[in-house]
Amino acid sequence: MTKALVLATHFRTALALRCLLMTKGFTVTVSSSMKEARKLLSEAHFQVMLIDIHRQDENAFDFVKNLRNNGSFLPVLYIGERGYQDALLMGSTGLDEILLKPLKMDLFEKALAKAVAKSEFQHKPLLYGGINLDEHHRVLSVKDKIVNLGRLEVKILSLLARKAGSVVSLERIHALAEKEGTRFNTRIFFHISCLRRKLEDAGIHTLQINFVKDGYRLDVV
Repeated sequence: MTKALVLATHFRTALALRCLLMTKGFTVTVSSSMKEARKLLSEAHFQVMLIDIHRQDENAFDFVKNLRNNGSFLPVLYIGERGYQDALLMGSTGLDEILLKPLKMDLFEKALAKAVAKSEFQHKPLLYGGINLDEHHRVLSVKDKIVNLGRLEVKILSLLARKAGSVVSLERIHALAEKEGTRFNTRIFFHISCLRRKLEDAGIHTLQINFVKDGYRLDVV
């Protein structure tokens, strides 16, 4: 069943969104604060998140940016007043869609369907350059070679693969590690070294994790 997380600071807004999503077959969890939302996101997997909070309550844009910096690809829809439209255009916020009030149901349903499709795509095994990376089972397969990966190793490799050919900053990888637990945060080099060793031991030479300037890049050769 498709799961949605609703972050809304006003009770009536949260109730309305919950009822609307439930009529469309979603299992809905409601959060009234960003602190609570972060905890829920760390404990369960959601296909989409909807945010409807007032500017004076908390900064939704910073919240979403923090999610992205921590390696989250969760689709996020923001519901706001017309004044927020400019905020989306001013820079990269990490939001997937901004929906203006009053909600137009055709646009809402289209954005929701797009977000769910994006989420489902992201959680399928990642196919890239002849590799099959199953994040759920932490298994990497290349032709007839199979490698079992650790919890952080599979997340690092997934991040690098999705950005293949581009440098992923150490800051981004540290944020990802911190999300998994502070004990991982200072051991980035160790985990990448272990990942490289597993690839070498399995005879997978087509994937190379290279240190470039202030980050790492995955190259397929």
